[in-house]
Amino acid sequence: MKIYLGDNKLLKDIDIQKNQKVSSYEEADIVIYNNDLESLFAEIKKLKNKCSFLPVSTQRLTPISLDNIQTELSFKFEDQSVGEVSEIVEKLVRKITKQDTFEDQARYLINIAVELIQNSLIFKRVQKLEGVIELVLKEDKNYFSIEVQDFFGGLTKEIFLKNVKRAYSEKTPENKEFGAGLGFFTVLNLSNELQINIERGKKTKICSIIKKYKRLKDYKNKHISIHIEEKEELVK
Repeated sequence: MKIYLGDNKLLKDIDIQKNQKVSSYEEADIVIYNNDLESLFAEIKKLKNKCSFLPVSTQRLTPISLDNIQTELSFKFEDQSVGEVSEIVEKLVRKITKQDTFEDQARYLINIAVELIQNSLIFKRVQKLEGVIELVLKEDKNYFSIEVQDFFGGLTKEIFLKNVKRAYSEKTPENKEFGAGLGFFTVLNLSNELQINIERGKKTKICSIIKKYKRLKDYKNKHISIHIEEKEELVK
């Protein structure tokens, strides 16, 4: 695991060995940024297929994994309208959100799920593809997770980072075959961690991890991690 620290000399609560540190982006699996979104997007460069962007405040180098799942719900989408997607998602989210989080957290979870599902549905319609988009909602003691998977494999690391970076800079949607880059930016901005697994030409799985917060103030002060793993399409 190779880590690029940039200007960050120390990571709180993380022990990094000397042989893990590298001096350039191109060698890195992990890039550390200075917590705020502006620093995050300043650090987004062309990296290896497996790469991560982590805040300097991080307490872990590996993706979050939910333990002792309390609730798990799923649904398969095919050709639903935006209104139908929103209605289905809201019903599912309301089943996993309890009174132990701040009032608007359910709304943020709904926004994330709808954005991810719509991106896949738009790509499916434009490309005239067949297949379902799978939504899985999970909850454990500390986190919610929203996982959306399609079996098209049309997303790439470059497309994702380009669209998110453009949306962050311009704050306007872009009418492209993957839907609005602003949608990807919205998902990232609302998440604690975004895990993206891509198999080109086969499938794409995006998982948004959101910590359970009791206060909106704490949620707004969160820092964002990105983990991307991409596999090239195998040539037969």
